[in-house]
Amino acid sequence: MHPFEVMAEPIRRRIVEILAVGEHPSSIIVDVIRFEFSVTSAAVSHHLRVLRGKLPDGFTRATHRRRDALRDGA
Repeated sequence: MHPFEVMAEPIRRRIVEILAVGEHPSSIIVDVIRFEFSVTSAAVSHHLRVLRGKLPDGFTRATHRRRDALRDGA
């Protein structure tokens, strides 16, 4: 899946927006996404798995980010 296809999904974009402000435990991300999109925890977990497998190396895990990679445009 191409990175643009990954980011075309609104839930995945929102997860990245949440991570852009700092690291968060996956439980917080799940709670926010469940509330905002009215989806199940399993659906959020699916999107987190997709992001973990498809985001650039700047993301070590979908629930943690590296500031230098985002700043450098990775």
